Amino acid sequence: MRYLSFVLLPALILLNANAGADTLWLQNGEQFQGSAQFLDAGQLVFKSKSAGRISVKWSEIKTLSTDEPVQLEWQDTLTPMRSRLQAAEGGHIKLEDGRQIALTDIRRLVRPRELGGDWRSDGNLDLELDLERDFDDTSDQLDANLDTRLLNHRWRHTLKADYEYESEENETTENNYTVEYFIDRFWTRQWFLRAHSRFERNFEEQDLLNREYGGGAGYQFRDDLQGRFSLSSELVHFDYRRKEFEPDDLIPTRQLKFNALGLSWDFLQNLASTAAELYTNGDAYRPYSIAANYIFYSESGVRYHLSQRVRLSLRVEYDEVRVDELRYVDSRYLFGVGVDW
Repeated sequence: MRYLSFVLLPALILLNANAGADTLWLQNGEQFQGSAQFLDAGQLVFKSKSAGRISVKWSEIKTLSTDEPVQLEWQDTLTPMRSRLQAAEGGHIKLEDGRQIALTDIRRLVRPRELGGDWRSDGNLDLELDLERDFDDTSDQLDANLDTRLLNHRWRHTLKADYEYESEENETTENNYTVEYFIDRFWTRQWFLRAHSRFERNFEEQDLLNREYGGGAGYQFRDDLQGRFSLSSELVHFDYRRKEFEPDDLIPTRQLKFNALGLSWDFLQNLASTAAELYTNGDAYRPYSIAANYIFYSESGVRYHLSQRVRLSLRVEYDEVRVDELRYVDSRYLFGVGVDW
């Protein structure tokens, strides 16, 4: 019995290590285990257990098997199909229903994010730091940005946080932070209900305190390992407060409350050929009252992967508020390094 346990235990460990993994076979005989991500521009992005994130030319692949269903399109299909893939000979793959498809016929392959299942998370943390020292100027600038999502069954939680600090000649000129939280409840694969809150505090600009609360409905066009795109409309309540103000300020009051209709968007696209991702997200609001003509928040950028987790980031933030003939614009260009998960 003891001898049998010594024989079975390593085998069970080996089976468990290989469980839940996709397998990729190349024409040159190499084999990788991990997770197939997506096919883009003739290249398959594959997260290998041994080599990390790799990009392989589709023409160099012999066959492929997946542990979980992937979304597949080929020449004879009118709509995408979800199926597990099994290895086949002669540059083919086999579907769950037994059909064999030539790799050369496949137009698109991507791993979807399923609504059901255990907790799953993804996100990123970026850090930008600018320290300037010369004979007539001394300035420090720090910006940290967090964006993470947590999914479980039909619930999706999104947390965004941003901190900005800037000083010149040892005097603080910027010191503010923003925290934003979304909770989405999907009732179909695409449609969801949303509630969100936003809290902003600026300690330098008249000690501004901004609260936002809202909710509405949204539609998710796609959400897979290659990217995502969703739109949502919301009714939002704004509450602006500040300790100090000048008569010619954009909104000359210590406290201002109003409601607004808003449209939010969230778009991200991964590119296999350059190991980069493009993204943009933001909100556009139209207030009910004459407090403001419109309010606009946006963030866009590109992230380039240096390794499986570490990447460079370049982002542009653009905010605008319009009140009659007065227009307030705040734009920033930030370059830094970050990690994702």
